[in-house]
Amino acid sequence: MATVIDLEGFKYKRQEFFALGKKIVLCHGVFDLLHPGHLEHFYAASKFGDVLVVSVTSDEFVNKGPGRPIFDLPTRMRALSRIKGIDYVVPSFSNTSVNVINTVKPNYYVKGSEYSDAQQDITGMIQIERNAVEQNGGEMVFTNEITSSSTSIINEHLSPFSLDTRTWLQDFKTKFSVASIMKSIQDLKNLKIGIVGETIIDSYTRCTPLAKSSKDPILAFQRHETESFRGGVLAIAGNCSEWASHVCVYSHVATLSDGFLTSENSNVEYDLFKSIAKPDILKHRFVDSGSGNRIFEYYDFAPEPFSEIEIQGYWDHLESQLPNQDIIIVADYGHGFLSQTGIRTIEKNAGYLAVNTQANAGNRGYNTIAKYKRADLICLNGGELQLELRERNPNYLKMVPKYIERMQARHAIVTLGAEGLMVFDSNGDNVRVPALSTKVVDKVGAGDSVLAIASMLSFINAPIEVIGFLSNIVAANEIEQLGHSKSMTIVDLQKSVKGLLG
Repeated sequence: MATVIDLEGFKYKRQEFFALGKKIVLCHGVFDLLHPGHLEHFYAASKFGDVLVVSVTSDEFVNKGPGRPIFDLPTRMRALSRIKGIDYVVPSFSNTSVNVINTVKPNYYVKGSEYSDAQQDITGMIQIERNAVEQNGGEMVFTNEITSSSTSIINEHLSPFSLDTRTWLQDFKTKFSVASIMKSIQDLKNLKIGIVGETIIDSYTRCTPLAKSSKDPILAFQRHETESFRGGVLAIAGNCSEWASHVCVYSHVATLSDGFLTSENSNVEYDLFKSIAKPDILKHRFVDSGSGNRIFEYYDFAPEPFSEIEIQGYWDHLESQLPNQDIIIVADYGHGFLSQTGIRTIEKNAGYLAVNTQANAGNRGYNTIAKYKRADLICLNGGELQLELRERNPNYLKMVPKYIERMQARHAIVTLGAEGLMVFDSNGDNVRVPALSTKVVDKVGAGDSVLAIASMLSFINAPIEVIGFLSNIVAANEIEQLGHSKSMTIVDLQKSVKGLLG
């Protein structure tokens, strides 16, 4: 039975093997579902040296689509440790094996034959890993054993999705090739995106319940750590920056530091209206540490709009800036930044315009899409459309085309939570796409992520099925994390497509 050990522990073992002149062989992967191809690969790899090490990608870095991995990291490592021929199993807490390679310093780094053509590697990581191996004095080699696809086996026999979702995916695969979807994703890379709306600080404080208060009929909690994330237009910018060439944020800030605003990506620019007349918007959620359920939420904001006199100069400035962008995305959270003058300025000067008017606790009942006269993409959730129509059970098939016609839109999206979403176009066609999320951690930001990717796909006139499919992949990524802690890179998106359709 192989030894399960962390990288730090293996570092000392490696020194022993080096002193004894033993050659180390390294294999790396997810290994979510072990199959005969894996076993043959490990057997062939073991012939290259004396000690076989297998490193395993941790759960948070498995980019195989929603619902993956099927088995968590401890389970996958335990299964590998029982395979004859493997000597050590180590976890890899990264989206590449470079850190493992630098620590293990293998004499041979062994991959399957499907990785031998670096030009077919959408991640570009094979060459990076090869460089790391060679810099550490090793050699990358490839086995030529039988190959099988864990992804194909899981999709066919162990899919985490409902029968309806599996049926939809199978039908989708008959209409659209992986290559055609990859082309749509690649077509986003040269776009310039402008994002207009409120900047929001999303804070989360974890708490543990204690007991009922002795003096009042309330439950007492023990407070733990607090995390703050970039929300509102900053979260949308984080998403778009991973797919587009350039992103510019047009928003208001009062006292937020540059450190909080700054994106990890250098292609994000900020053109901000700075004024202390309204405070920065904070939305603070208290979360039960055990269940993840919300306990309490409060907003710290000034709901009154800016005076037209104070903000007029900013809108005048944007008249010359907005036309520089391919797409203008308006995320209207209804907290006073987007005045009627601002909206008219945007409508007049934006080329391709995507709009979402969000209904939330701070604006419910008066922040609706009726504020806007035109948009090329309308993105709303079912509840927002209910408010707009004043109907409990609106007929989307009847009403959404009317909004498309009134606003002269190309596309409209209605997000429906666990039921997925619907995409409509100006030709009268529509499609309903099932949700792809299998784990719900935090619903905040899911609609914003749909707005981000759908705006770009609508601009390049992607098929409505593709718009819905990719939008639901991005939404699933958002739902499975607390706050907006991680955007999907373009490679993450491509790997998820391959994982779902492979």
